Amino acid sequence: MYTIISATHRPGSNSLKVAHIYLQILQDQGIEAKLLSLTDLPHDFIFTNSFGSRTERFQQIVDLYISPARKFILVAPEYNGGMPGIFNAFVDAVTPDPFRGKKVAMVGVAAGRGGNVRGMDHQTNCFHYMGVNVYHQFVTLSQILSMGNKHGELGGEVLVNLLKKQALGFMAY
Repeated sequence: MYTIISATHRPGSNSLKVAHIYLQILQDQGIEAKLLSLTDLPHDFIFTNSFGSRTERFQQIVDLYISPARKFILVAPEYNGGMPGIFNAFVDAVTPDPFRGKKVAMVGVAAGRGGNVRGMDHQTNCFHYMGVNVYHQFVTLSQILSMGNKHGELGGEVLVNLLKKQALGFMAY
């Protein structure tokens, strides 16, 4: 089972839109996949699920999306040249154990030109420290605002082909 993580809690984010496209690509390939949006986290999880404490709702999220997954796809926006703090807090609350020995592919999303390359580089170091195998082919979606239509829907052949190419390689990884 694969888990796609939309690594922001911003409602209606472009990262979540990209994550939905990625989910459809995996399902079209016959891959069992789930999508975890960090908008679904309990609002107080940082304080109620750290330093050994675990609420029932947070444990359900870990049991449903993290523990059973053998591969992850992280779709993360660029926040101040890095990963969103909510994602870092989420990983800290989960602890490294359910991630260790698994694989992750990363997709960076940004309104600017970098496509969250710096954030993915930093997260690669964190994942390596946690014992997670990082797939070498990043997808960097820069200038994401130009990839949507007037209704705010993302798509297009270029975007889908980039995600599909990564997904096919990651499936073999």
